[in-house]
Amino acid sequence: MQETFFRPDEISRKSKVLAASIFNAYRLLLSRSEGNCVFVPLRSMQFQSVATANEVIFIDSYGAYHSHGESAGRCISYAWQFFAPLNRDSLTQSVNYEWVCYCQNSASMDSRLPAEYHREVEYHLSKLPVKGHQDINLNIIPLKQ
Repeated sequence: MQETFFRPDEISRKSKVLAASIFNAYRLLLSRSEGNCVFVPLRSMQFQSVATANEVIFIDSYGAYHSHGESAGRCISYAWQFFAPLNRDSLTQSVNYEWVCYCQNSASMDSRLPAEYHREVEYHLSKLPVKGHQDINLNIIPLKQ
């Protein structure tokens, strides 16, 4: 399966810290996937998230839709971009990341997304076998304004 998302120009970016429990759950879910990404719906917010090795993107299911040539898909609304390499002294240590906004109205989202994402990742972890079954390729296309 191929999914395409478009990355608009950044509106804002700020450094934040993600709790170790959320980061650890995200990395565990990613390690159980057979593909290079994991889709996690955030049903209570009507968002879709896609986790990769160094980023989690969030797509509003009611957000903008674009097409470019043969590709079409929704625009990324927000992203958590992790620094590489991810060095931590312990599994209980928080992780620094960049909170990137590609749309307006981000004030309430930057506090709500971590809790909702963590809840859904934990739910998916409880349902997955040790090795997942998703085999999905991700295509992100930058939108040039």
